[in-house]
Amino acid sequence: MVEKQDNIGLLAMFYKIVGVIMFLFSLFPCIHLIIGIAIMAGGFKSEDVAPPFIFGLVFTIIPLIFISCGVALAISMFMCSRYLEAKSNYRFCQIVSGISCIFMPFGTVLGVLTLIELSKDPIRESFVS
Repeated sequence: MVEKQDNIGLLAMFYKIVGVIMFLFSLFPCIHLIIGIAIMAGGFKSEDVAPPFIFGLVFTIIPLIFISCGVALAISMFMCSRYLEAKSNYRFCQIVSGISCIFMPFGTVLGVLTLIELSKDPIRESFVS
């Protein structure tokens, strides 16, 4: 009897790759963060007009939100990769693969393929809890 081969190991490797790409993309708002800090510190003062402090605060808070959400998703993808290799935390892998669909185009393809693979009965039964 021939066993069907699962693609869990391959998906785990792709989660690591997409996690690295996501981490790097999540650092792009650092430029806005630096500009916001410079505005709040008074680095853009001219003789007559200085940008309002609230403008610098907005330029600081919004990039911090984007950076922290992107880094959190990248860390979740690394964790999902580890869980897929160990075949544990089935629900976590489903949730992360669903959330990764937001990250187009790589995360969408990876998330959909992972959800398809995880929905198979032999794969679901092979997971520990």
